[in-house]
Amino acid sequence: MIQQMETLAPTLTDDCKPLYDLTLKSLWKNWIDALEIGLQKLTKFKIVEEQKILDLQFMKHKLDFTRIRQSFVIALKRYIQDSNFEKLKEEAKALIFRCEKLAESQPEDVFSALPGIIPRRDTMMLQGRIDDLLKKVETQYSTL
Repeated sequence: MIQQMETLAPTLTDDCKPLYDLTLKSLWKNWIDALEIGLQKLTKFKIVEEQKILDLQFMKHKLDFTRIRQSFVIALKRYIQDSNFEKLKEEAKALIFRCEKLAESQPEDVFSALPGIIPRRDTMMLQGRIDDLLKKVETQYSTL
């Protein structure tokens, strides 16, 4: 999928439909790396269809949400290996801030036929979960 996007994008001029379709397929298949590349390449096109503009925003929200979640899992794994609580705390606070920024850009309700679209409520739940886990780790860390 990524290779298709890489070879397709340079051949496109004003018609981004093939790239948009591949990006949409990436969303449907939950291929996050391909989704990211597709969204990056689509920023070079002037998209005028209101629904496509909205759908691209929703796809970007999905990408941001997934990257925040992945980053927190990586931070937790790193903490398990090195027990550096201060580093975990710093990373978690940055991710909580990213959740806040993402939530600010999301509508209360999402009306879209796209799969896996992340509403503000889910972002707020992720933010709360990161905060809760950080507090649990901090409690364990302080008793050592």
